Amino acid sequence: MNTGGEVEAAVELANAHSEVVMAVSAGNETLVNWSFVPAEERAEAIIDAAVAYAKKNYRVVREALDAGGLAIPVVIGETGWQSVPSAVLEEAPEQDFAGVLAGVDRQEMYYARRQGWAYGDEGDSPGDGFTRPAAMFYFAAFDEPWKEADDTWGLWLAECGSSEVRP
Repeated sequence: MNTGGEVEAAVELANAHSEVVMAVSAGNETLVNWSFVPAEERAEAIIDAAVAYAKKNYRVVREALDAGGLAIPVVIGETGWQSVPSAVLEEAPEQDFAGVLAGVDRQEMYYARRQGWAYGDEGDSPGDGFTRPAAMFYFAAFDEPWKEADDTWGLWLAECGSSEVRP
């Protein structure tokens, strides 16, 4: 992957300010068209593809660091899955896609698969930052209703005392 030197520049800048920089986060968000996958199989296919894509990006970053002689662990600084389609998805021309993309069950599936990869199936085997991420941070613990159209990324509802918990 050609980053145009952006990753290298970010690492150089972080190293120059190591007293205040804990980690460098590099990412890319993308949407794809799933029309070729039968509707009843889309949720699982989307999650499988998302996890495979994340693992590929992890390998690319790890390889770039290794090629640069930077023996530093990789931490995934932001990941997550929406529990309810955002307003943007509600306006999407392919509503079946919007409905399959976001959802509590897909959020739970994504969470379980990412956790299993990063921390082992039992959650007791964290990565070392070289073969698997040293840590992984979710986008939001709780929903953030003040964000309006970009809400519902939280693993739990915004009302901290709510008995409704995801996943």
